[in-house]
Amino acid sequence: LEFSDPLTRRDLAGHRAPFTPRWTGLIAATQQLPHGFSVTAEAVAIGRTPFDERGDSAFATPARTTTDLALGWTHAAWRVVARVDNVGDTRAPALIIPGVRHAVPTPPRRLSCELTRRW
Repeated sequence: LEFSDPLTRRDLAGHRAPFTPRWTGLIAATQQLPHGFSVTAEAVAIGRTPFDERGDSAFATPARTTTDLALGWTHAAWRVVARVDNVGDTRAPALIIPGVRHAVPTPPRRLSCELTRRW
């Protein structure tokens, strides 16, 4: 298996493949509380991610961590969950397209509410 620059055909053996973070991690904890309540906290960590074949730092995102929180309540067949994703409003490029020097940002802080009924 060979790894080379698609334009110059230069051998890039030993370089990290594009779109591949150095590491990723997820940790989550849920605490069940009295009266059907629950609290969940999640942390997602993504390492430095290059977006070109050479690993050029101009086309790489730095390592980042986002935190999500949720509060849920369950009663009989009903469940309500309120969530805050990306609590710290962490901003970084989620994708960089080197050829056109364009970046797509990570989603900002997001609030959501879910209502579920089991039949």
